[in-house]
Amino acid sequence: MLAVLALSERCEQVLQRLALPDLVVIPLAALEATEPRLLAAKANRSTVEYYFTLTPWLIQAALRAVPGAQRATYLDSDLYFFASPAPLWREVGQAPMVVVEHRFSPGYADKISYGRFNVGWNTFDRSPVAQQALQWWAERCLEWCYDRIEGDKFADQGYLTPLARQFAGVHVLQYPGINLAEYNLDNLQLSFASGGAPQANGLPVIYWHMHCLFEQADGSFKAVMRPDLLQQPVVNWAYQHYVERLVQLNGRLERLGLPIDRGNARYPHV
Repeated sequence: MLAVLALSERCEQVLQRLALPDLVVIPLAALEATEPRLLAAKANRSTVEYYFTLTPWLIQAALRAVPGAQRATYLDSDLYFFASPAPLWREVGQAPMVVVEHRFSPGYADKISYGRFNVGWNTFDRSPVAQQALQWWAERCLEWCYDRIEGDKFADQGYLTPLARQFAGVHVLQYPGINLAEYNLDNLQLSFASGGAPQANGLPVIYWHMHCLFEQADGSFKAVMRPDLLQQPVVNWAYQHYVERLVQLNGRLERLGLPIDRGNARYPHV
């Protein structure tokens, strides 16, 4: 089951029109109605910062929206899955919480100020310890959640480092082929399997974090990353494959009469 937070009425309308199977749409207004303090936070931060604020609240909303779910996993919208996550769930076992490290390569060691963990994947089950940790994170994001580094804080992401220290049962995923991004690609041996699928350290790449890719206002795409990395065959193929898929999806929406907004709200000039 996939739960999506519709951050605008237009997004909600598009998702309802698509009528995708096993999809639960959570309107932003419905989430805000469950916690009035969110509106106060909305008034003292930028739109993007408010979206960061919502991360733990969305996980809570997903658990409410799907009462039969044993756990909820937050996924960034710019993750692309090349393979089934089944190996990750085997690794997780019965752990109540799951987080993923950035795994910064030596050339990006200074980025640790953005936090040890990446918000791209976060899992919380219904156990008391996981729910206590999730509420702690939600409260911290209400108090402070800005798009800047301040001490050990950064947006919603910096809080994951103390969360992993303070609460028992946090599992850090070890599988190599996850959260591939510019800042950790130098740590990996990338190759193609015999069938053409990407591999990292000899294992299938499960998901790539396409955080360096931006869709521009004219509909073109721009990858803002080191040229030498983008020239690597596996990296180049992965981004080309992802862009082709995005173009296909955009075309489908346009044929349905559902025009989309292009450009990037956080980096409008990229």
